[in-house]
Amino acid sequence: MGFSAQAKRERYSGEALNPRPGETLSNYQLSLMVSYELDLFNRLHFKEKASFHQYLSTLAGKKALEIALISTLMNTYFDLLITQEKIKIAQEFSQKLKEIYELRSKQRDYGLIEEIPVLQAKAEWENTLILLENLHRDRDLYIDTLSLLLGKEPKELFARNFSLPDNIPEPIKIPGGLPSQLLERRPDIIQAENLLRATEYEVAIARAEYFPRLSLTSAFGFQSLELSNLLQASARYWNLAALLSETLFDFGRRKAQIDLKEAQKKEALHHYIKTVKRAFFEVSSALTELESVEKKIQEKKKRLQTLEDLYKLAQQKFERGLVNYLTVLDAERQILSEKIEIAALRGEKLKRQVLLIKALGGGFKGF
Repeated sequence: MGFSAQAKRERYSGEALNPRPGETLSNYQLSLMVSYELDLFNRLHFKEKASFHQYLSTLAGKKALEIALISTLMNTYFDLLITQEKIKIAQEFSQKLKEIYELRSKQRDYGLIEEIPVLQAKAEWENTLILLENLHRDRDLYIDTLSLLLGKEPKELFARNFSLPDNIPEPIKIPGGLPSQLLERRPDIIQAENLLRATEYEVAIARAEYFPRLSLTSAFGFQSLELSNLLQASARYWNLAALLSETLFDFGRRKAQIDLKEAQKKEALHHYIKTVKRAFFEVSSALTELESVEKKIQEKKKRLQTLEDLYKLAQQKFERGLVNYLTVLDAERQILSEKIEIAALRGEKLKRQVLLIKALGGGFKGF
């Protein structure tokens, strides 16, 4: 449906064949036009369906982008928590090493020990200070990244609206026996499926081009040589027409278009299959990695207990002069390293859960 308004003034040639030679006339026209194509072979229906599935594919792509952004945000947040936990562990250990260094300094001043244990204690304490400096740098980097993802200034985010927990939160419990139907909610699978459906309809559209088109057109309006008479009843006019059109020769254009759409359909099908396979792989990989991280955490906790017992024993033997102070420092260093590795593994477990939730299409609520 359309509308048009026209005002025209023209002079006819006096030397040409026309009904009014040498005259100058005005022409005014108001028209309402309606055109409708009868969808005899479902070409327009297929176009509507193809557009609808392309729209659904776009929505699914938007959802996939949102999940990816949330996943990145959560991983950055957990990296920040892990770094905070490492800083806490390193600060406690640094304070302890500082106290040991001060104690050894006093023992040296009273002539109870030599200079070497004092220098060793000082070097170990300074190593933790370097470690803390690196951890603070990493924390600032994660804060900047988190602020960028949230669209806020770091000072505004952390000074007013945001506070970090004292410890790394416990992971959520993943229910067992999750059905494979969960993957049907993955946005990338929904996107690939709708793209495949859209290409199927586009093939049908291309095939429908072999059939003729039937169009109906009509117009109603007013036309007058004088503007003052334009809206008079006698100035009304109308017309109604039907048009049947068909291409006789296109030199292979329609066939080439069908071949192209068929190839795009095959490509969309392969993409869909590949997306489904990747989904199953990502879920399986995430579950395997979660199980592996949990085993490592338990093994590390056992080793930490052993190292703490070793440290107590080394301390007792050093006080009795049975071992040198380097043995004590080595035990302390291993405890610090083990605690930091356990904190990193706990954070890694949280990040693997985020990966699993992402692989499941955003979670397992309702199953």
